[in-house]
Amino acid sequence: MDNDDFSILQKVPFFSQFREDEVALLRPHFREVSLRPDEILFHQGDAGDALYVLLGGQVHLMQTQDGRDRILAILGRRGDALGEMALLTSETRPATAVAVQPARLLALKTDDFNAALRATPTLALAVTRFLSGRLAQAIRPPAVPNTAKVYTLVAAAPFEEQAVLVGNLAVSLMTQTRRKLLIVDLPSDNGPSYKTALKLSCPSADRKPEAQDFQSLDTLRPWIASHPSGLDVLCLPRTLLEGDLAAGVYPLLETLRREWDYVLVPLGDRPGRILNVFVEEADRVFYVREEGAEPGTPMWRQLEKAVPPQRLDLLELQRESPPRRHRPGRFYIPWGPNLGRNALAAGTPFLDRRHDVSLRGVDRLARHLGGLRIGIALGSGAALGYSAIGVLRVLERHGVFPDLIAGTSMGALIGSFYCAGRSVDELEDIARSITKAKLWTLMDFALPWKGVVVGNAVLRFLRSILGDVTFGELALPFACVATDINTGEERVLRHGPVAEAVRASLSLPFFFEPFFLKGRYLVDGGLVNPVPTSVVRAMGADVAISLNITTRPANKRFPGWSPRKPSAFNPISGPHIFKVMAKTMYTMQYGISKTTSAAADVVLAPDLSAYTWLEFHHAPEIIKIAEDYTEGALAKITAPLPFFSDRCRTPLRAPRPRL
Repeated sequence: MDNDDFSILQKVPFFSQFREDEVALLRPHFREVSLRPDEILFHQGDAGDALYVLLGGQVHLMQTQDGRDRILAILGRRGDALGEMALLTSETRPATAVAVQPARLLALKTDDFNAALRATPTLALAVTRFLSGRLAQAIRPPAVPNTAKVYTLVAAAPFEEQAVLVGNLAVSLMTQTRRKLLIVDLPSDNGPSYKTALKLSCPSADRKPEAQDFQSLDTLRPWIASHPSGLDVLCLPRTLLEGDLAAGVYPLLETLRREWDYVLVPLGDRPGRILNVFVEEADRVFYVREEGAEPGTPMWRQLEKAVPPQRLDLLELQRESPPRRHRPGRFYIPWGPNLGRNALAAGTPFLDRRHDVSLRGVDRLARHLGGLRIGIALGSGAALGYSAIGVLRVLERHGVFPDLIAGTSMGALIGSFYCAGRSVDELEDIARSITKAKLWTLMDFALPWKGVVVGNAVLRFLRSILGDVTFGELALPFACVATDINTGEERVLRHGPVAEAVRASLSLPFFFEPFFLKGRYLVDGGLVNPVPTSVVRAMGADVAISLNITTRPANKRFPGWSPRKPSAFNPISGPHIFKVMAKTMYTMQYGISKTTSAAADVVLAPDLSAYTWLEFHHAPEIIKIAEDYTEGALAKITAPLPFFSDRCRTPLRAPRPRL
């Protein structure tokens, strides 16, 4: 071993704690080892009996797990070491070391090292310093836990549609989460690329990358370009990774995870080694197709076999059909014909407000991936439930669009209309149409055996707005709450015709006959869950906003209904049965609503004490009060949403006036 080879030892972390004279004491114990290509230095599971230091060549550390080989590290730099802890513990090798190029290494056997320790006890002090440093690293919690995600998109769609989808999803994911994102651009020779679509010129490197370059961000920088939005793009020719460098995908992704929070890897649906590797290593795989495409393509069937169901999703670009809501494993984004091609022809991959419906779909997917799905729980309250319209209007005005909605009683009615695609203005028009005269037309009175009102007229009214739409056909996920009158249990309705479910949730006991649905008699959900925060949480909401309009004791809710002493000369001087039932319901819900709304991140409680439950003809006033209140509550509404934060980890453009 010459002096140049020996001097490299002090760059090895283990020997960095040794003084120069202490390292010199170990020099006689080192032996040189030479490896031919494909020759194995040691196998996974072998006893650790030596430390090795690379002098030249390249060695891969490969681990077999679940029948699959994975490259853990690529050693290609002079001074790279493996097996440091083997000198001290003789622990089994966690991976197999194999040479991929002719390699030279220095080897220090455990027995020889122990002999040197016995002969020179001062070496033990250096070992102690090394172990103390390792222990400090082990017990020190990481400053920021690594939660980075890698998403691979296998697209059976034209490149123009892929590029615009990926570009807008990337920017939306950044702006929604305020986190850093990188696109891995792997163009084929002379093929289209994301750097071209984004009008980027990747820095020109003076050489092709080597496998060991994938383990360090500094050596990767010559192939990384940055977009003004804060989006980064790693430009690597696909042919490069399809060759010998395919083995470096795992170290590459681990390096990217340390620097970026999200890594998007868009690929076509052309089978190949590189596609298989990125699919295996991704946290989640999306198969992107256009609406009307063949559902069971060979690539989709291949993915179904290779990827566990919890990591595989279908992402469909809808062209003609009404917007469909996301469901487990399925995502739908409204996407006009040739939307991507037209956008790129106009000179930008980023959609503008003319494509607001498509952008909302992309944003909802981004919030889903970023763990920021917004759920709104709309509470019961009869006419006071009109306040939900004012709340939704202000939220939309400031760019807060719900991803999930749950409602009880009147909250179910407003929520179902909204999820069926009715705009806020349309909701207000419907509310204004409920005059006193209109209200009487909805009262199909019956003999008070099950209830004063049969409820068929209300059901017809609901069907006039909702039609025969089912929960699965709504544009947004929706649930409503009813009560099983026989058991007193809460029933969350999420399947079947929406109108019937809302009719059940509206069935205020005594006023309406219980609604028979799916073998049960159901009444107003406000009996058990007047503010369904728990329901919207169960649906998957990460940020829950609750509207609680049952916030004041009942004796303050009904002005003018003050108690009067019963009189034989005035038999109606006391509260009549309708007042008794209304106050009983309200008093009960008042206590429950405080508990059920408390689980929300944000609770909205406008003061509607000037109006009663039955004043449906005061819709404009109730909506206006809710609007003014929500405007004043914007600070607490936006606090849980990084989108509105002025502090972010990467410079981004200003938030768009929508989510």
